[in-house]
Amino acid sequence: MNPYLTRLREQYTAIQTSIEGLQTRAAEADKDLTADELRSIQEQAETAKSLHTQITLLTEQETRSAAVADMAAKVGASAETGMQTRAVGGAKTQDRDPGIYTRGGQHSFMADQFRAAKMNDPEAKDRLVRHSNALRDNVELRAMTGAGTGSGLVPPVWLAEQYAPILHRRLRVASVVRQVPFAGPYAWTIPIATVGSTVSNQTEGTNTTTSDQTDTTITVTPTTVTGFADVSRQLVEASNPAVDAILWADLVGSFYDQCETNFITTLAAQASVNAVTIADGAVAAGARNGLLDAISAVSDNNAGDADYFCGRTSRWTQYLKLLDSAGRPLVLSQQYTPMNNVGVGDVTRAYANPVQGSMEGINVVTSPTIAANLGFVINSQELLFSNSNPMQFKFEETNGPALIRVGVWGYMAAVTARRPKAITKITYTAN
Repeated sequence: MNPYLTRLREQYTAIQTSIEGLQTRAAEADKDLTADELRSIQEQAETAKSLHTQITLLTEQETRSAAVADMAAKVGASAETGMQTRAVGGAKTQDRDPGIYTRGGQHSFMADQFRAAKMNDPEAKDRLVRHSNALRDNVELRAMTGAGTGSGLVPPVWLAEQYAPILHRRLRVASVVRQVPFAGPYAWTIPIATVGSTVSNQTEGTNTTTSDQTDTTITVTPTTVTGFADVSRQLVEASNPAVDAILWADLVGSFYDQCETNFITTLAAQASVNAVTIADGAVAAGARNGLLDAISAVSDNNAGDADYFCGRTSRWTQYLKLLDSAGRPLVLSQQYTPMNNVGVGDVTRAYANPVQGSMEGINVVTSPTIAANLGFVINSQELLFSNSNPMQFKFEETNGPALIRVGVWGYMAAVTARRPKAITKITYTAN
């Protein structure tokens, strides 16, 4: 927005408000406007008229400039790749990716950002502007900038397609709890309403006991999460698009690794949770009994029903090795039959899926971030996780001109204090 035009509009609005205020006060007092009030309105009206003339002229100019820029972007995009169509939900829509940054193409998305930011390269700036304008006009791609992360940069479609598998591979426990849309980087206030016992058996002629609602709040400040990669200046300036996929995968992977670490740290530090201790290397009966105690502690403390066990892969493997008194495994692979009723290990699931199997009716999620001596049984619906899309980059020369730091950042928030008894913390101790 033109700052001068913005200032004129603010002045016009202030005058309009003043004129309306004089009339409103006269109407409320049930009287006519005084001579001074009429003179004031007349003077303000003349000023507003002059402002209106300027605003009209400048607005028309801004509109024409925007239309010319939009047409230029469309012509450039059409000349570069032509218009493409694709089916979305059974309907035909225009794929607005101008094709400037393609897999194996001539130009590198990240290299152009570096050239535009650090070298003031006009051609790189022009390519980025045409690319961003085209994608931001696409309704299906516009949300990729992420809420609360600033204006951001929209990566090419082929790079954005790398986003989903990396997301599911990196987030483990954080991906199975209740997901909350990201609302911005500012502190969130989450209300918690609790009511005492209000239901009881009623005796004829006597009212049941009542209690008042108790309201509390939790304040959560989203954490800023950054990831970066130091690459040689020659690599960035070489403008090799193949490098984009490698850097992007590393950056986004680093971002979600840290999000998972933050979530597990918050989960492990939560106070007032249920606690169970299991002797490490215990016999099958003891290990299973400890897990059953951890599961029942959630429901017995009015925290709903537990639905996930979370631990390291090595801890899950330890449960897979448990044998009964006859030497038979308590947790069988899904591909084997017959199965017992203790657990199922799904060996066909790839690392990209956080759920590795089930035990005693609850799913098993593995995460390398969880400490070796810890495990958790949770009601996932009482835990909240939110994150922004990591879509922005910074280019810095932290170690001299030979190395360029390519960074990505975003925000995440973890809420585990909403109902602490929905968490059972398992501590594994040495025999």
